[in-house]
Amino acid sequence: MTTANSLNGFILAWTNTYGLILIVLLMGYGLVEVPRQLWLKSDKEKLLRKLYFRTSQIDSELYDAKIELEELYEKFEETRKNVLENEENLVFEDKMLEILEW
Repeated sequence: MTTANSLNGFILAWTNTYGLILIVLLMGYGLVEVPRQLWLKSDKEKLLRKLYFRTSQIDSELYDAKIELEELYEKFEETRKNVLENEENLVFEDKMLEILEW
């Protein structure tokens, strides 16, 4: 009977420990983080300022990408003119156009 009681006590202690660890983990992240995110998203002015800031970042990234594309296109046109001057290089023009179109 003592082994059954000790086994029963061990199982109860193990399940209580497991439950406490699980509760601590959920309270530490899930039960606290979800209301915090809802609270932060409820402030519409702060969210709008954050979106305006992100929009300006994306706009400057787009501008930089356009400038880089224009520079690459100018280099391509210059290289293409050089290739067209030499008829032996016309074989490479198709390859250049393929690379540009990907």
